[in-house]
Amino acid sequence: MSSAGLQNLSSRLLPIYCATCLSVLIIFLAHVELNAAEVLFRWDFEPQQAAAAGETISVMPDGWQPAQGPGLTVERTPDRGWALHVSIPSGSPQHRNIRFAIPADRVRGKRLRVSANIKAKGVSEPPRPWNGIKCMLQIVASGETQWPQQNLPGGDFDWRRAMFLAAIPADVQQVFLILGLENVSGDVWFDDVTIEDVGTRQKPPSLENQPVFKGHNLPRLRGAMIGPKVTNEDLLEFGQTWKANHIRWQLIWGGFPRSPADQVGVKEYRQWLESALARLDEALPVCRQAGIMVTVDLHTPPGGRNRASECRMFE
Repeated sequence: MSSAGLQNLSSRLLPIYCATCLSVLIIFLAHVELNAAEVLFRWDFEPQQAAAAGETISVMPDGWQPAQGPGLTVERTPDRGWALHVSIPSGSPQHRNIRFAIPADRVRGKRLRVSANIKAKGVSEPPRPWNGIKCMLQIVASGETQWPQQNLPGGDFDWRRAMFLAAIPADVQQVFLILGLENVSGDVWFDDVTIEDVGTRQKPPSLENQPVFKGHNLPRLRGAMIGPKVTNEDLLEFGQTWKANHIRWQLIWGGFPRSPADQVGVKEYRQWLESALARLDEALPVCRQAGIMVTVDLHTPPGGRNRASECRMFE
């Protein structure tokens, strides 16, 4: 990469990065939606006609356990009809949930999409990112138990769609869907809970007998990932003495996975990014002198990461 090729990159890299990530996300979601999904299970919590006279039902739908208990109701909501309501009194964080045993043979070896409409009110701050509101699978296979879910915030929020994917092993023994609250207090509602089979991942078309674009014509690359504290002398030694011809240049702010980007706004992030790119601009002529090609890695993303180390730009 030449120095000229990076001119004005500081003003363009952030929107390009965001647009690229957004494009990848759109392509991914489009693939998921277009991939013929078979609905395996769905719960809208609408009661039988005979039971619909009241506004609250204390007995859970068939198959859910426990069948009834404190803080567990199916109730009529003003905006979405009937929904599951899980409640834990304020100031008394604890666990409260219901679970549904999914027949293992029904989902064995499948790739599932689990989704639900969720609303929260006064949910306390989860002590760990994986605590709090639970829309989760428990997958028990030979020698391993997995707990896939989408981490959700506390506080108040209106109806939103939560979704996650889970691959069910061929040797699965038990699968449970779990809805509720874990180690927090507050109120949460669930509606239109759905489990779908989205099929296997589609492999790209074969590229046999076609040249593969590599960005260079060298027989092989030999190099390393380097951090922002590398010096010009380091680069010259790496290329001329160690005979390296490639580096992955990290644009990283203060460490990983935690960084100042987790707490600051766009203005501060841009200031850091411009200074990091200025340092890269200075080093590129030295890399050329040392015979080193450069791959730029924006390792600290815009918005930083949340407590679960997930990129905030995808929340």
